[in-house]
Amino acid sequence: MPNSRPYVRDVGSGPGVVCIHSNASTSSQWRTLMDRLAPGHHVFAPDSLGAGRSPPWPAERVVMLGDEVALLEVPVLYMVGSKSPASSRGVARLLTGVLPDVAVVELAGLGHMGPVTHPEVVNDRIADFLAAH
Repeated sequence: MPNSRPYVRDVGSGPGVVCIHSNASTSSQWRTLMDRLAPGHHVFAPDSLGAGRSPPWPAERVVMLGDEVALLEVPVLYMVGSKSPASSRGVARLLTGVLPDVAVVELAGLGHMGPVTHPEVVNDRIADFLAAH
């Protein structure tokens, strides 16, 4: 039977933090943030099924993104770049509408790959969010 569990990077110890990559990326986009948070947090960064080191989605199973995120009963920080394409902003509207405890931050001047193109800006906002929670 092939492996169906996603690959997960994890570092550090302390309260858990989960970093979910954008759909066009992998968990590697969070390496700098993981190093920054590791002294005070146990940081997990999974590769979504079909991305990075994770296996592909099982063909026999249909999973809707809204079904998955509705299970998150923890504070969520959702960041979107002000210069993100309409499709990214549409996904943001859908996801933030079903998350029970979400803070939305629009990053001025950034596109949809802010964690890759401007990690220092993104990482500072995440660190501020964690300090407040």
